[in-house]
Amino acid sequence: MKPSTVASPYAEALVSLAGDSLAALRDDVEGLLASLAAAPEGLRVLESPGVARAEKRRLLERTLRGRVRDEIVNLLGVAIAHQRDLNLREILRETLRQADEALGRVEARVRVAAPLAADAESRVRGALEKATGRTVTLSVEVKPAVLGGMRVRVKDRVVDATVRTRLREMARRVLAARLTPAVFREGGNP
Repeated sequence: MKPSTVASPYAEALVSLAGDSLAALRDDVEGLLASLAAAPEGLRVLESPGVARAEKRRLLERTLRGRVRDEIVNLLGVAIAHQRDLNLREILRETLRQADEALGRVEARVRVAAPLAADAESRVRGALEKATGRTVTLSVEVKPAVLGGMRVRVKDRVVDATVRTRLREMARRVLAARLTPAVFREGGNP
């Protein structure tokens, strides 16, 4: 995913402010994103054009100060002051991405038909760490439509080893082979 031109400078500033406590800042940002996902009404208030910017900053102070790092609260306040209310979640996501990059981490999104057993998840993570040379954070999404196999996305690279994709590829090859009755007679098949 391409970084946003709006979110990148804010995220870069936050990551640079973290210094030696980058991992802790990253964890705070991840927790804040999870909280916003669980209670989206708070974000709706912060994004609302009907709420004054001063009130939004007071709301940030009351709800976040002391719960997450001061740098995060301060940066979100600056973003609101610069009319970036609609970009707060994007700024936090980009901060997470940049922090992971700086920490030598990468997120891998894995889509499977059924939950992975712990040992299978560990093997997938190990293989991806070996391939990327980075610490991998797995995000596993269960989608029964996958049928079997898995689809893995690391940054912009996708490896699709799902049964559905294999069947489509097989059908494409069969259709491309221009099968004629002669092909079947030569092999002795009907």
